[in-house]
Parts: sequence; structure tokens; C-alpha cells
Amino acid sequence: MPEAYPLSLPCRFDGFPGRIRVTCGPAFDALRGCPYSFGSRVTCSRTPLCGVAQDDYLPGSALPRQEMVFSNTGADDDFSLKISFTGYGTFHLAAPTDARYSLSVVKGVRIEAFGLDRTFEITDLWETGIVAETDLSLPPPLPGMVWVDDEARASTYAVTWYGGVGTAGYAALGGVLQLGGAAHLRLGRTS
Repeated sequence: MPEAYPLSLPCRFDGFPGRIRVTCGPAFDALRGCPYSFGSRVTCSRTPLCGVAQDDYLPGSALPRQEMVFSNTGADDDFSLKISFTGYGTFHLAAPTDARYSLSVVKGVRIEAFGLDRTFEITDLWETGIVAETDLSLPPPLPGMVWVDDEARASTYAVTWYGGVGTAGYAALGGVLQLGGAAHLRLGRTS
């Protein structure tokens, strides 16, 4: 279960297509009145709620539901088959004495059809470079803000928060952030 925002954040759902093709598994043979059976291939389209947050992102409030939703009709409520992809990450201290935050990333898929409602989830656990004293209870004050800690070692940088594309007056960062390892970043010019 996710924590309150911003300790929990939704996964970014980049690159999802407008339609997906699904092959039904053996559980469909047991569904009464279902037009699909084991091996049926069904094309599902994005629904209106696909990728849309179902509430506002307010610090201290529950993380809004945000999913990539596909159904055979393209509708959220009237369907024979609906598939929802979910995902969120939660920053936490695995033990009270930990020096750095950990990140749990939960990814899942929910399948709904004629009484069938199954959810499959997987959780990845990561160590981050974010020190335990960092206050993650508030989101960055400006869109596109990056907080950089350059005191850890000479010529290295650690991103403690990244909120989007850099704006005028802020350093533009590019590179690969490796959780549990070193952050290799290129610092661009400030605008």
C-alpha cells in the first residue's frame, strides 16, 4: 500500500501504445457468459481514465490512483475485458538506523472480465543515495527544480529530488542515476 504523497510517487508510464492485443489464459474457460475462452485474442484500447490521476496530488494525502487502462470497448465501465497497469514507488527507511532511504517500486496488472478480478504485483527493493536526514515530506517548490548535493565527494553530484525539465536559472542535468550506486551526471549550463 502506498504511503502519502510525496513519499510515494506514481510510476511514469512512458511508451504505452494506444491499443494492446491480449491472449486469454485458461481461467477464461471457467467464466460463465464470457465471450472469450483460453487462447482467444482480444484487442483492447485505451479508456478515458488511462493515465489520468483520479485525484489531486496533495502533500500528506493518499497517493491518487493513476493507471494505464485498456478495455475491449475503450470504455472504463462497460466492457467484457479490462486490463489496468499500475505502479508506484515509496521512499522509506528499511530500519530506523539506516543512513539512507530505500525505495520500494510496486508494479502490477489487474485483469477484469465477467466476475474475474485478478491482480498480479511485483515489488523491487532499491537502496538510494538519499541520506536519512533529507526531508522528503514536501515536493519541490517549483516545477522543474533539481536539488543537487555536491558536498559528498569532489566532482560528484547526487540528485536528492528531480521534479521535471529544468527551467531558467537552474542547472540542466542529464545522465544516468543508478540507485544504490554512484550518480553519473553531466551538468549543463544554467539558462
